[in-house]
Amino acid sequence: MNVQRAFAFNIRWPRTNFNQVANSSCPKGSTGVSYRLCKINGWASNLVLSECKSTKIDSHLNKYSQDLNPKINSYQAFNIIEDLSRITLDAKLDYDEDNFRRESNSRY
Repeated sequence: MNVQRAFAFNIRWPRTNFNQVANSSCPKGSTGVSYRLCKINGWASNLVLSECKSTKIDSHLNKYSQDLNPKINSYQAFNIIEDLSRITLDAKLDYDEDNFRRESNSRY
């Protein structure tokens, strides 16, 4: 017996046997693998995203580590904080847009 595939949390979950852990690609805008338990009564509501990495944040952190000395001044630190704040807000807007699209086009 198994649970049918599903689309939830902006992730497509494959058909999975009861009491098994499914894995799938992380949500849009991130890389890695996400995990979710398939229970006898359906999908568990919690999921594991600890291996997911934001592609936008990761690329900025790589840029910062290449551009900066071990000691940065307050101006550089402020610019990094502004960039990361903007990226975080953009990611939330991306996610909200996906939720709207998913709810208005629920084929899955």
